[in-house]
Amino acid sequence: MIRVNALAAMSLDGFAISLQQLPEDHLGTQLDDLLRTAGCVLTDGVTWRDAVEHGMDAMVGSRPVIVASSRPVEHRGARVITASGHIAGMVAHASEAAAGRDVLVLGGDLVGRVVRAGDLDEIAVTLVPTVLGHGTPLFGGIASPATFALTRLERLDEGLATLRLARAASAASTARSRRSQFAAAP
Repeated sequence: MIRVNALAAMSLDGFAISLQQLPEDHLGTQLDDLLRTAGCVLTDGVTWRDAVEHGMDAMVGSRPVIVASSRPVEHRGARVITASGHIAGMVAHASEAAAGRDVLVLGGDLVGRVVRAGDLDEIAVTLVPTVLGHGTPLFGGIASPATFALTRLERLDEGLATLRLARAASAASTARSRRSQFAAAP
């Protein structure tokens, strides 16, 4: 069963924070943990560019990376392709590329789009004890509530906390069914 998981960071007022702004040891631990089960990474162009700039693209290894962008992206050896269009199509494509393993979604806006589409099964959100007052809302534009349950809470140095949240079972089952139908469509 392929699961769609995400890693994100947000301020106390709900705005997305770049993963590169987190302490490196924390980010590496969280990313390593989620990459263990991932067969494919789905990310946005900004997050991928930041990952390449900071040498974090090497952590992806030989996994395919699908970058939601209409522009070419740097890839230094990773199996990177760009994709655009409806988020459900990109998630279905990433699920196929994952070859029976999980999909890992990275990038604040993209994570929000996957939640809005109802396709996210689990998320690790690091809360940063900062109020930004403006920015890109991590979960902005959601028309109906998306229910998650707290599965783990980890207190970290520097006042950070990571929440692991899993989608309610019935919603997760519906999302997997929708992904398989979308992937099967001609």
